[in-house]
Amino acid sequence: MRSRVLGILTLLGVLICSCGCLSVPSAGDFSVSDFSTGTAGSSQEIAVPAAYDRKAAEAFPGAGSASDAKIIRTATVSLEVSDFEGVLEDLESIGARQGGYVSSTNAGVPGTGSAYATVILRIPADGFDAAMDHIRTLGTVRSQTVNAQEVTEEYVDLQARLAALEHQYEQYSRIMETAETVEDILRVQVEMERVQVEIERITGRLRYFDNRIDLATITVSLREPTPVGTGIGHDFAAVFNAAIEAFLFTVDAIIIVFFLLLPLILVGGGLYGVYRFRKRKKNGKNEPGEQ
Repeated sequence: MRSRVLGILTLLGVLICSCGCLSVPSAGDFSVSDFSTGTAGSSQEIAVPAAYDRKAAEAFPGAGSASDAKIIRTATVSLEVSDFEGVLEDLESIGARQGGYVSSTNAGVPGTGSAYATVILRIPADGFDAAMDHIRTLGTVRSQTVNAQEVTEEYVDLQARLAALEHQYEQYSRIMETAETVEDILRVQVEMERVQVEIERITGRLRYFDNRIDLATITVSLREPTPVGTGIGHDFAAVFNAAIEAFLFTVDAIIIVFFLLLPLILVGGGLYGVYRFRKRKKNGKNEPGEQ
């Protein structure tokens, strides 16, 4: 009887030990030592378990889906206008009416006398079509280009990465609270700084996308019609300059030809001099015989 009781107690002890081994530690039970291997003097990188990335997806369910498409809209319109100043003012009012603004304006008058300008408008995305319809009525459309770049996939991916990094940073903060040695604290701090830099980089990229998505960009090029009779007339100064240029070109050509023929002139002159010398010498010998 006694041996049977001892056997039952031993079996219960084994079952209790097995249940204790199968228990899973909570997030608060992790410490820096749980994420390092090797001796105390080793300097291996601390890594948060992959389970934390899965927990991040569960904690931020909105990071993996988008309620609507993320589209960056841009357009370029070239107009020929008769009322140049009036159209410029109208473009500024378009930006104000649609809740946007004029990003930049570049205007001038070239030598032809036809004023030109380039105006860049930032218009809320929901007012893009209305703004384009109004701009087309301001003058004669010479050319136009409309682009729609969808960045939904990249945007959602950045959101998911940001959620995972923020959750990872939170776990490192918990680990920092349980760190006991200076070495552990420094190693966790390095990892926290690395994650923080990545969070700021992704946050900046998302802000850039938000700005480009929320506000469409419309570039409008304006130009007045070329005045009738422009360029007709006689310009004596231009003719005089052309004559001087032709004269200098002729002088340059003569100099080039001269130096090109100079070797032939020297050789020909030398041969002619020898010929004349020999002819005079021959004539000098013939004169005494004739006397």
